[in-house]
Amino acid sequence: MKEQQIGLIAASTYSQVFNSTLRSIYRTYSDFGIKMMPEVIRANNFPFTFRVHNSVHWCNILIRSLEVYESLSGIEICFAWIDEVFLAKKEAIDVVAARLRDASGFPCQLLLTSTKDEIGSSLYKFVVENYHADLMDVFEADSYANHKHLPSGYIEGLKSLYSENLYKRMVLNQWVHLSGTHIYYNFNRALHVSDEIEFDEHLDILWTHDFNIGMDKPMSSCLCHIKKGMFHGKYRPELHVFDEIIMNTADTYDIFQEFVTRNYHQGKPHRVVIYGDASGRARDTRSKTTDYAILRNAGFVNQKIPSANPPIRERHNALNSLLRNTDGDIRIKIHSRCVQLAKGLESVRLKQGSQYVEEETYTQHVTTAIGYLVCREFPLRTVSTKSQEI
Repeated sequence: MKEQQIGLIAASTYSQVFNSTLRSIYRTYSDFGIKMMPEVIRANNFPFTFRVHNSVHWCNILIRSLEVYESLSGIEICFAWIDEVFLAKKEAIDVVAARLRDASGFPCQLLLTSTKDEIGSSLYKFVVENYHADLMDVFEADSYANHKHLPSGYIEGLKSLYSENLYKRMVLNQWVHLSGTHIYYNFNRALHVSDEIEFDEHLDILWTHDFNIGMDKPMSSCLCHIKKGMFHGKYRPELHVFDEIIMNTADTYDIFQEFVTRNYHQGKPHRVVIYGDASGRARDTRSKTTDYAILRNAGFVNQKIPSANPPIRERHNALNSLLRNTDGDIRIKIHSRCVQLAKGLESVRLKQGSQYVEEETYTQHVTTAIGYLVCREFPLRTVSTKSQEI
């Protein structure tokens, strides 16, 4: 790199540049005794020009975020390094690539470092579909290849932190769908749906809710039992979903009347346990009375409502674990009359670009309702979910 040339180091945000990219550079350069200016980086000092001495002269490198990538349009650079490319917009990468036009020294180079992304993403197309052996080199490694430089137990700890698919992507270095794909990937109609799952008058009714209002945002709830089941010769609890109540443009009074009409509780509200959306503690969907207060006033006083909803990812993972865990144990069974629940488990997807938030569809809400119950009675870990009577 000649003295008059300019390089670029960028990431999707300045936070990424500061907390990850530059910290690694400063640590590595310091270890090798390479001179740098400024000698100390500060989080509020962006954008700036990073200078490094190559033993002959000082080289100037622009430190930039790709949040406003259009501002790079007027510069000419001889090299660019973009870190965590999967987080950046394709348009930003295109702008940077177009600025690699200073060929007064060595040939222009573009370095991309990244976690893998979706199959079919712009990163996938660039390094897989459009790979050109004469123009690019691609180096791949999973986290195990770097284990000597990681804290003890780091990789194993990520297993409890990440969902299965996220673990495959972030640790095992696989191209894995997250956004736009099915959330409940362990659901299988042939394994989970059965007409043998019926109401048992001798067991408590677990009635779990996701409260909503508006067209195509139905009041959604499931009716369940916890029963003994057997796996590999040992008894363990499993969840049986024997009915659902899905009502569009309805309120809490409507679903209460529908439940009473079906007469599962046989006039014994104390045999009903209420679960559901923590936000139902704050307001009714159409009045000043809370959803749970309405049910309580109707005699349904046994309520296991958390003070806050579980994290979305935890809800997804807990339900997937109940659908089928790593041992192959299936601990949830659903009656075929639960049409919307089965449809939702088959079709609910993540929002594009999101790792956790669902696309809001008609059937999404009932999967959320069952997830609240699962997190309470079949948690993946011990959490503080202090239930409150409403």
